[in-house]
Amino acid sequence: MRLSEYVKELLYSTKFTVDEKYVIINKYVHFITQPLTLSMFIPAKLVNGKWVVLEEPNYFVNYLWSDPKELGMKEATIKECDEYKKALDNVIFKGCKIYKRHNDFILDDVSITELKKQDYER
Repeated sequence: MRLSEYVKELLYSTKFTVDEKYVIINKYVHFITQPLTLSMFIPAKLVNGKWVVLEEPNYFVNYLWSDPKELGMKEATIKECDEYKKALDNVIFKGCKIYKRHNDFILDDVSITELKKQDYER
């Protein structure tokens, strides 16, 4: 939704006070003006200034549905699952897939189509 449409819709809304509308609009403006990062589309973390795509760890489903310590998971596995869960929770645009083509990465289903290799590593 365009910012102008969002603001217009919010201005005529009776659900919020004027002060609440101001806060909501400012939060929205901040959100849409921040630079896009790979972690908004797929689980990834920033390492030494470069994005690294995270793969789903083994036993991740078990980690989600059971107590990892009761399952006898090693601390390293729990830490890897914690890191992946945090990265997964930070994904804003769900359902995106990333493909490697030659020396570039292609991000499907979003307005960004080409990511340079030097900025993003797999």
